[in-house]
Amino acid sequence: MLDPLFPVSIECLTSAGAPTVVSGGEHLIAFLAEGRLIYKYAAERGVLEAGRLFMAGEELAATLTLQRASVLRLVRFSRAFRERLAVLFYEPDFLDAFFPPPGVSGATRPVILTPGDRLQAVRELFDHLSRENDERPCHYRLMIECRLTELLVLLARCREGPDERPEPAGRSSGLAAIVSHIEEHYTDEFSLEDLAARAGLAPAYFSRRFHEKTGTPLFEFINSIRVRKACQLLKRTDLPIIEIAYAVGYNNLSHFNRYFRKLMRVSPREYKNL
Repeated sequence: MLDPLFPVSIECLTSAGAPTVVSGGEHLIAFLAEGRLIYKYAAERGVLEAGRLFMAGEELAATLTLQRASVLRLVRFSRAFRERLAVLFYEPDFLDAFFPPPGVSGATRPVILTPGDRLQAVRELFDHLSRENDERPCHYRLMIECRLTELLVLLARCREGPDERPEPAGRSSGLAAIVSHIEEHYTDEFSLEDLAARAGLAPAYFSRRFHEKTGTPLFEFINSIRVRKACQLLKRTDLPIIEIAYAVGYNNLSHFNRYFRKLMRVSPREYKNL
């Protein structure tokens, strides 16, 4: 059972101690440090060799069976923690590449990565995560969050290759400009009509295309940026919560509290005290 205040589990498992791992209801990053394993996930069946990563979302159970003399490094975290990480990234669909939301095409397939020349860096990050979790020094939770963020960025770079192609120019370039505008002016008041006009699109079509491009509805995207900025102010300043709410673009404290709790699963005060 994951801790609701810090819903992350970090483990090092061996074929002798825990030959089979079954996940369910949480997101999973599994790094096979030594040996090999057999995995089952939805219709997927396969074998992983040492040095590979297996990543799967929460909607289906994954079964990992370690073969002889195998060592598995495992990170599990809840949807709430995934959403907490999501506010750290400027690309709202960053984590969708690893853990597609339910109902999205490809969501029932795991992501399997071979880090290649970044393998040593991946090993070291798992070492850091385990050490922080085992020794629990001052602010270890914050360090785990930082290391896990670093790991995900590194894995995103592992996915890059010659087959990656930039998004074609055209209508999408106008949407990219809107995303940049929102990120730069997140404290402004926004309306669907004004943003659609800025993009040169009809409001309904703009709303649909924005959701398709970012993976997030327009006003959820705006709120995620504001909450991310609020998280930084809560940790780095002693400003009263109401002033932070105004500083990131809310003119109503109850609205700020509601959106903050929706994304972070804790209140602003609880987050500040974590």
